[in-house]
Amino acid sequence: MRSTLEDAFNPIWGMETKLIEDNRILFRFRHYLDRKRVFDTAPWAYEKNLLVLGMVNDDENPRHVNLDWCDFHVLVHDLPIGKMHKDMDIFVGNQLGHFKDVDMDGSDRFAPDFRALHYASESVCISRSHFEGF
Repeated sequence: MRSTLEDAFNPIWGMETKLIEDNRILFRFRHYLDRKRVFDTAPWAYEKNLLVLGMVNDDENPRHVNLDWCDFHVLVHDLPIGKMHKDMDIFVGNQLGHFKDVDMDGSDRFAPDFRALHYASESVCISRSHFEGF
């Protein structure tokens, strides 16, 4: 698993891996830009299972890092033009989990891309009733 993830992460400056316990591996990136790229392109999967990443500070025990949350990029389609604004992005993101950020760079305003934190042990289910009255 470790070599597969090293190949997938493809760090330019290299990385070290250490098995902490079952289902918990410590990845130490030799350069912060490699780490940033891996976190920015999350979520990751291994053998069809979600790989939840958490940041470990130097003074922190890797066994105690909270791995209950995972970022997801969400692309919203078919919103009426009058509903395409940041408040709606925040509303939809909070319906999925916890809204984190929105990309309003203008590349595709008719399909805003935002990040939402979602509790990793739950499934996402959205019904039309979530958006009625908005």
